[in-house]
Amino acid sequence: MDKLTPPASRGNSSSQESTLTPEKTVNIPIPATEEKKVLTDHKQEQGLEELQNLLDLDQEAIMTKCRLLIEKLNTASVLVFPSTCDEKQQLEVYQRLSRYYIQALELSSFREKLEDAQRNKQLDALYVYENIFLQRVKQDPEWYFHPEQCKLAGLDDYQRLVLRDDPMYGDWDEYRLTYHTYQGDLEYVKFREEISAKIKWIEDEAALFGDQRMRNELVALFQSLKIALQFRDIPGRSVMSGFREHINNLRFDFKDRKDLVGLYLELWKRVAKNKVNFGEALRQLYKEDIFPSRRALIKFALDSCPDTSLVKYNYDTYVDGIDEKLPEDEAHPLIMEAVKKMFKKRKNYLDYTRKKLEIAARIGLIPTT
Repeated sequence: MDKLTPPASRGNSSSQESTLTPEKTVNIPIPATEEKKVLTDHKQEQGLEELQNLLDLDQEAIMTKCRLLIEKLNTASVLVFPSTCDEKQQLEVYQRLSRYYIQALELSSFREKLEDAQRNKQLDALYVYENIFLQRVKQDPEWYFHPEQCKLAGLDDYQRLVLRDDPMYGDWDEYRLTYHTYQGDLEYVKFREEISAKIKWIEDEAALFGDQRMRNELVALFQSLKIALQFRDIPGRSVMSGFREHINNLRFDFKDRKDLVGLYLELWKRVAKNKVNFGEALRQLYKEDIFPSRRALIKFALDSCPDTSLVKYNYDTYVDGIDEKLPEDEAHPLIMEAVKKMFKKRKNYLDYTRKKLEIAARIGLIPTT
């Protein structure tokens, strides 16, 4: 606590000074916002110190620390040989899941199908299976309840829900067979968001590709495992695969998109704002060598034909429409989005999970056994 001593009054006599009250402690209230800032700064300092201590360890020491945390993760295992539903259970599953299909039809424009389904309110077993369940499996563009997973007695309804296969998914079969519970998927998304928000130091080219990349990755894994221990419904295998996906995403951003935002921003400034010919703009960038990592790409475009090159196609398709009157700081995020469209990243389990949770909420799916 701050301790203030009243200063002696200048020009006062010694007798006057002797009348001053004894030194005493004064409590100075700290505004809530300032107190919060002090605590935040302190935590950041502690975090940086902890990080440096980890980075000072050798790989074997970090691996040992990681193993200790891995042993504490949720050890829930995949259903390797789950039991199948008997006839009565199977009928109940089809009837229950068909109601979700009807709910989905209410949210769509398929009024004729909905009215047909509503006329069969008793949901006769054969009608349900042939006219609602199987048709929905074949026709829905986004999602369905997988027939094979509907036969497994140990799954809840959320675990039977799958997204339609999409070539952009990195491993669709693996995703649909992960069998997270609803709560497990909610926690998985939170886990991925937290490691992305809290482990920022790894988002650096030197950290990801430098000589110490393996050690850096182990340190980031250790930090991720500490975060994962907050979430008890995520299986340990998903924590490990989720961390791997996160690191691969970061490496993709640096390796496949490195300097492309800057390259297309420079082209936009020269072509759109300064009215320089596209081929001439490319020649300028090659000569100035602003982006060494993309020098070969620029040279290939110049050697073939600038106006028919991939660089020109991408510029015309994704960048050309950006208003030339925009200031550079406003154009920059638009070009970042344009580059993401040029070089699309494969969807991973985080993308799959977010979409599945959104669909489950939309159709009113509450996990039940």
